[in-house]
Amino acid sequence: MSGRDEDPVRWPVRWTDAPSDDALERRAGELLNLPPPASLGAIRRARIATRLAVGSGPSAWIRLRHVVVGVVVALVVAGSVFAAVSRRDRSRADSPAGDDARSRPHARASGSSVPAREMAPEPAPAPPPPVVPSLAAPPRDHTTPRAHHARTGAGGAVARQSAEVARPSPAPASPLSEARLLADARTRLQAEHDARGALALVAEHKQRFPKGALVVEARVTEVESLVTLGRRAEALAVLDALSLDKLPRAAELGVLRGELRAEAGRQRDAIADFAPCAASAGCRPETEERALYGRASCRERLGDRAGARADLERYLARFPQGRFARAVRAALAVP
Repeated sequence: MSGRDEDPVRWPVRWTDAPSDDALERRAGELLNLPPPASLGAIRRARIATRLAVGSGPSAWIRLRHVVVGVVVALVVAGSVFAAVSRRDRSRADSPAGDDARSRPHARASGSSVPAREMAPEPAPAPPPPVVPSLAAPPRDHTTPRAHHARTGAGGAVARQSAEVARPSPAPASPLSEARLLADARTRLQAEHDARGALALVAEHKQRFPKGALVVEARVTEVESLVTLGRRAEALAVLDALSLDKLPRAAELGVLRGELRAEAGRQRDAIADFAPCAASAGCRPETEERALYGRASCRERLGDRAGARADLERYLARFPQGRFARAVRAALAVP
């Protein structure tokens, strides 16, 4: 600066006094002619010196702010870890396995491979919140089958019994099913010669239709099945309980009952059963033949020889080639 003041002509003449066509040179000359900047002063120079002494790193306030943020983050992480440990301990306390583990701490300590310095005592879990009973829950109805089952503690038998009580009764069977069942029984007996199968169907009919429209027909089928199986005493018991007056096969069933009664030693009752077909020709030939021969046998046993001889003679006159003709001729001594 002092050199320029001492030689004012040589330094600025090139830019201001000499004409120039270059705009850049003219602008540079104008800038050089500007007055020098004012002094910074002692205070500004002290601030600049302080900043230069501190260096280019962050200020103390910035560093303090970083430290505060780090402390806050560490506290948040520690709180999350503590909450997770508390929830884990609470779940163990609620489960049976947790109770067992707490009751046997020595087993957990002996089986763990973690060093002693890492097994720091865990914080005590917070007590669970008290359970508040719900006031909106309806009272349990102890009259229902489910509540009765829970109260008595019974097994599957009580549950099945309750279900059977609650189950609606089946609808009454139709007459068509009764007729079909009895028809199946007759087919078993007559076409298939299966007397036992017929008896099983008759027993089912008795259970399902105790007051059905075909009860008498079912009893007749039962009698015929029993006779086929040789159970003649049981067949007589069924016939004794029936009234044969209005049955379509009353004459035939009467002769069968007379034969069963004669075998049981009830000759007088048997003679009453044989009488309708023995005295009339309105029955079928086979039935009349059986009635004549049966009544003759009963009269002979009762000592009525004249009545027995009359029945035998009538038999030979009606059935000279009948199934009992040879025995009748031998009894009458007729060649």
